[in-house]
Amino acid sequence: MFTVLSSTKSSWLRVKKIRPICPQPHLPFPQYWDDTTPVPFDTPIFPRVKQSEFSCLNLSITVPRTSLVHDAPKVPVLVFIHGGAFVGGSLTVRVGAREITDGYGLVHSSISSGLNIITVTINYRLGPLGFLASKEVAAFNTSHNEPVGNYGLHDQRQALLWIKDFIGGFGGDANNVTIYGTSAGGASCHYLSIFPERNFKRAIISSATLFGIGALPVEHHQSAFDDFKTKFAAGSENVIQTLQAVPVQEFVNLVKMSGCAPLVDGEWIVEAALHGRIDGEDPPDLMIGSCNYEVRWSLLSNLKSTVI
Repeated sequence: MFTVLSSTKSSWLRVKKIRPICPQPHLPFPQYWDDTTPVPFDTPIFPRVKQSEFSCLNLSITVPRTSLVHDAPKVPVLVFIHGGAFVGGSLTVRVGAREITDGYGLVHSSISSGLNIITVTINYRLGPLGFLASKEVAAFNTSHNEPVGNYGLHDQRQALLWIKDFIGGFGGDANNVTIYGTSAGGASCHYLSIFPERNFKRAIISSATLFGIGALPVEHHQSAFDDFKTKFAAGSENVIQTLQAVPVQEFVNLVKMSGCAPLVDGEWIVEAALHGRIDGEDPPDLMIGSCNYEVRWSLLSNLKSTVI
């Protein structure tokens, strides 16, 4: 999706083609707006978002119109990485007839304040498609010269590489990229901060860190893989090939909300990473925080545990 905004409401361009998202189980989102809240008469009717295993890697860019003028100064870029426990979510999360991750409002506000920015939101692989790992998967992937596990994080890394190479054509400053994520998206930002070959300057980490959604050793992932093997490939002589033939929706529906996590793969995520150490030259600036609601919920949870 590509959106262009100008400083006047009457003159802006929106090219919107909703691209597929990663297959995922149905996840109930919080009811931010109750049924008594009237939906504006001009609210667009959103088409149902398609899910596709092979076409889900895409992004959405929202740009001030002035940034597309030849020789215009390059503007900062904010890249949003969605959450969803590494199981669900997308760049087009819709709740109550509203698309809550759309970059329009933020870019419009930046224009109004005279501090223009470009926003980019991305999709990445989720659930078993993004994080499944095991000894069997490791052997298969190694034979094809592919990394093991953390595919969703590598998708994010590739998206940032694409932004570095091409955002200049949209008026963005490739040397002034900030990544921002909430929940699993916040943890993703923290993981990307410890990866080598970083293509961003700073990260805003909200509602989760790599300590909150920690990477786990292959033994843990093996247990989850064995559940898939028992369900879909019991007795199979070629487990990987059998699992590849399972309809993707059946495959992802087996995953629980707490069933996915990054892998300590020894290359991109090593044991030292679990202590939050950031290696390499020119480490990114980090802003880490949570909202008051989460603090209250944490306190309430601790109180309940104490009472019990």
